[in-house]
Amino acid sequence: MKKSLIIILNGIVAGICLIALIGYFLSPLLKITAKITFDEALAELIFANEEEEETEEESSEEPSDDEIIHLLIEELVEEEISIDISVSLDTSLLMSSALSSNTKQTEKFIHSLIDDLVETIDKETLQDLEDSIAKASVSAAVKMELQELSRDLDEDVEKIMDDLGIDDSYLDNSTEAILDAIRSEDATVDSVTDEVIDVVKDVYSRFENHPEYSEEYEELTPEAEEELRAEIADIISEFADENGNFNGDGLISSLLANLLSEEGFEEEEEEAFAPAHLDLVNYTILNFASEESESSSEEQEDKPIDEVLADTLKESITKDTLNTIRIISIVLFGFVFFSAFWWILLIIKILAKIGMRNPLISLKAPIIFGALPFIIFVIVPSLFVDLLASPPAFMRNWMGKETVEMLTSLFDGTIKIAFSSSAIVAFICVLATFGFGFYYSAKRRELKRKIREEKLEQMKSGGLY
Repeated sequence: MKKSLIIILNGIVAGICLIALIGYFLSPLLKITAKITFDEALAELIFANEEEEETEEESSEEPSDDEIIHLLIEELVEEEISIDISVSLDTSLLMSSALSSNTKQTEKFIHSLIDDLVETIDKETLQDLEDSIAKASVSAAVKMELQELSRDLDEDVEKIMDDLGIDDSYLDNSTEAILDAIRSEDATVDSVTDEVIDVVKDVYSRFENHPEYSEEYEELTPEAEEELRAEIADIISEFADENGNFNGDGLISSLLANLLSEEGFEEEEEEAFAPAHLDLVNYTILNFASEESESSSEEQEDKPIDEVLADTLKESITKDTLNTIRIISIVLFGFVFFSAFWWILLIIKILAKIGMRNPLISLKAPIIFGALPFIIFVIVPSLFVDLLASPPAFMRNWMGKETVEMLTSLFDGTIKIAFSSSAIVAFICVLATFGFGFYYSAKRRELKRKIREEKLEQMKSGGLY
């Protein structure tokens, strides 16, 4: 066999190996894209465990800490909010995290994932999310305020709200009015305070004018109103400059930061129900912002909502989380390196066999192991999601009708997940190696056979036969 042909064949193999190795370092190594639509199926899944664990706490004097979250989810469902998100796994950061001796690189790795996640969320979606949070907050404020009255009258909260004309449309209009005041270009402490007071007074006036409830509910006296106004103004002033001009983005940013904080509800539980006439405000959007105002208003007020979301997620990372992620990154990088090693080994073999009588090598190892990352990162999870969206007969019999219906509704509409990976380059290289291997292996066998024949000729000429 001509030496030039051997060089060309090994050059092609080495080129395929280099392309496969470069593919591992193209970003992203793994990208997960998801579209989550808040609908009834998702709400039922979120509330399922809580409904099963219902206790006498629901009849206690204080509402559950999850009341705001419940109303937020219901609001998102009603508004049909959809969120498109994606997370990308970078090989270099994964390697840095896996090979570092501490968790500093792991923290950088997680922060990169969070930044990438937040950047993918559409700004209009964030605006819709803000509005939904605010609407849920006002709804919670009113409904929680009415719970005490509903216990005294032994009536359902929804019935009382219906009697008073406090329906979804009313709550939406009230919220829009407050948000308009907050986002107004000439918003001030007084203008926003006036708008909130108007909402509060209107709710109280509906009690005063209703014969069935007026005697059972404490009147909002002028003194109580002034106390309430001072409380609201004090909260709002945290987001105003020395001239009294109001920063609405700062308040809403703090609202989201506190809503995502694990400490937010725990801290407010002790005080939120003490002042009789402040309950309503304590559960409006102002209460969420006020919990964080002293420590974070200066930091958050000039930041857009996406940066606030990213910062809040980063601050929630604990030491245990870092250690867990570091272990996962070590396992993932070890898996990727194992697959890449066989491409490296081929190059080493080609270089090591330069000048030998048979410089052609076996191509089996990368064909067997080179496609593993793409199979594990993309093909397997994609098939798994497809199975959840449309379970085959054997899975339907095993999981049961209710479970199948829930999974189908979730993964066939509510949640759409797609996986992609730069490891597809290595996967294509495996296919190329497999196809090219038929010709290459034939030439390798031909060369081996020729060498054996030459050895036999030499042995015969040496007098052994």
